[in-house]
Amino acid sequence: MLNVTMTMWAKVAYVGVSVVTLIIAAVIAYRIVRGFVRSVGGSGSVFGTDARSRVIGFGLANLLFPRVLPELVRLTVALFVGIFGDIPASLMTQYQRAVPYCRVDAPAEFLDQCVGQLGLGLANAWGRGLDYWYGDKVRSFPFADFMLMLAAWAIFAQAFAPVPSKDDGETNRAPWLQDAYARLSVAGRQNLRFFVVLATAGYLSIAAIAAIPSLREPTTGASGPTSDALKQTVAEGVKPVDVTTIEKDNPFLPLEGALRSTPEATEKLVAVAIGVPENDPLPTRPRVDAQVKDAITESLALRKQQRQELISQLKVLASNSDLDLQKARALAITTYDANNVGRRGTREQTQHYLEIISWYRDAVGAFESRISDCKAAIASMDRGWNQWAEFRKGYVESGGKGVPPTLALESEFQQYSNARDACQQPLRTTGDVPSRPALGAYLGPFGFVASWLVRTESLPLALVVGLLGFGLLGSACSTFVREQKSSTDDGVLVKDLPGVVIRGLSAAVVVFLAVEGGLAIFAGGTTDPNPYVLLLTCLIGAVFSEQVWEWAQRKLRDELASHPKAKTPSTTSGKTAASSEP
Repeated sequence: MLNVTMTMWAKVAYVGVSVVTLIIAAVIAYRIVRGFVRSVGGSGSVFGTDARSRVIGFGLANLLFPRVLPELVRLTVALFVGIFGDIPASLMTQYQRAVPYCRVDAPAEFLDQCVGQLGLGLANAWGRGLDYWYGDKVRSFPFADFMLMLAAWAIFAQAFAPVPSKDDGETNRAPWLQDAYARLSVAGRQNLRFFVVLATAGYLSIAAIAAIPSLREPTTGASGPTSDALKQTVAEGVKPVDVTTIEKDNPFLPLEGALRSTPEATEKLVAVAIGVPENDPLPTRPRVDAQVKDAITESLALRKQQRQELISQLKVLASNSDLDLQKARALAITTYDANNVGRRGTREQTQHYLEIISWYRDAVGAFESRISDCKAAIASMDRGWNQWAEFRKGYVESGGKGVPPTLALESEFQQYSNARDACQQPLRTTGDVPSRPALGAYLGPFGFVASWLVRTESLPLALVVGLLGFGLLGSACSTFVREQKSSTDDGVLVKDLPGVVIRGLSAAVVVFLAVEGGLAIFAGGTTDPNPYVLLLTCLIGAVFSEQVWEWAQRKLRDELASHPKAKTPSTTSGKTAASSEP
């Protein structure tokens, strides 16, 4: 009766503790999310003081770091799914594993294992759930981009934060950036516009110069590693597993033989051997208590079931490892081909090749390590089970002499729990297949400036951006120099700002169309124009825009005058008549 009561209380305690820990975890997760939301949207926050500044700041920061928001949503959803889905399912699995020990009609010796199974199962469920959440979700989260996004958000939010406006007597609140611009003088506004144009020109020029070396590389294929070389490198699999030998090593065999042979049959064989008549009564000997013998038989059956479960799981690991590695191999080769066909950047392709090989070898090592851990756990359990069986064999063969043995070995449950976890945890590769490094990933600090242009992998686009940048830069510099010679004391650096933009853009268009039109001087001996000569020409054309337009006018007039179809019909007919005279 006491055993039944303790077993029921163990079940109730397990369910109660599981529910309480789930509630506590849910409350903690909710408070973390709520605290973050409040810190972002609180009054006087660094992320903006009103909804408008927060939305504008967040939107601009998300444009700079587009990967952070989807990863943050995925991480938050995974946390709640783990708390309300994965961990409860693992708790239920641990409870089902404890049922054989927690039956109402189970022997009294099973009570310790029932309590231990439930207690350690609770800790194991939470440990595995949190480890999976950290290993697959938290570890892959871009923390560096997240911190940079928060910093950019704070800067943009403060720039668009509302302040009392000066224009209406500080009764309304306008964004700080707008108010600061309104407080500038007319000359200050004009100079600010000029510096914006100058900064834009400088940025586009530097971005083009930094992007051109990477974009001038030939497309991959002949110079980089091929997919055939990758197939040969990742052709290896896990080592074969010999499960037959493990099945033959039965640690319970001696005990099974002792339980099958009854003391009466053994005594009759001994009596016949020494010449005692068959009908004579046999000497009385102590017998094993039937209840104890039944308990030993039941305990043996349970342990045999546990061992068979571990061996079956080892077979599953051995059979699934090759299939999983075949899928990983095919996925790796497909990813490599899809990421490198027609792409520029031999260095990036080689780095991708090495990362995929390292990823695949890590997967093979993880599979082999899991199988080895399972085999080692089964071997450790066999040694413990062998000791358990030998002790009970001696008790049965002695006819029940001595104190009846307990049915559970000390720390046996912990060993079995570890073996079960080692053999039942599913095989999976270490993360997704590595993607190809973006073109220009090795630009260092210039990657922050030109990464968006390099990733297009388009040299013509980089040339267009460079022409726009150098055109504006040359026009701004030349205009500034000319106007400083006749400047007044009004404080304006450049008065003709629209002219700066028009001359810069027109110079870029003229040079680009001239090159595309076939000026061989820019070809540099190849079919493609030399990008640096092209940018230099655009800069010179923007500086001397008036002379460029005069040259273009003369060139067009000369070309039209020398073209045969440009001649008048009267002149042509007169020449024809003169040539026909004798």
